[in-house]
Amino acid sequence: MPDWGAARAGWGTYRDEFADIFWFLWDGESAADVLRAAGELARALTDAFGDPREVTEATQYSGGSWWWQLEQHSIEMYAYSGAVNPDGYPTGSPCVQLQVDLRAVAEPRESEARRTHR
Repeated sequence: MPDWGAARAGWGTYRDEFADIFWFLWDGESAADVLRAAGELARALTDAFGDPREVTEATQYSGGSWWWQLEQHSIEMYAYSGAVNPDGYPTGSPCVQLQVDLRAVAEPRESEARRTHR
């Protein structure tokens, strides 16, 4: 793996229970370096956990995304390229967002969020 670079991390809860932990990796690096590191990390996660359940291919505005659903956890990874959308809004500075959810807590949280934001 390449050096992790500048990283930010945090965690989420739902109803006072731990739900997830997330990292923003390689923040501040070039888009090319971030996208290369994202590909390497995706391959490493695939080697460890098998093929992702969903993959979104990279476009001119996005570096792609990957989602692994495991028995008790899910892993989501997004690559941000720093591109600007046609509407003029940036897609986010180049970095990789990696999130690991505890499914027993995160899934009810997501379900509630979908119900309340219709």
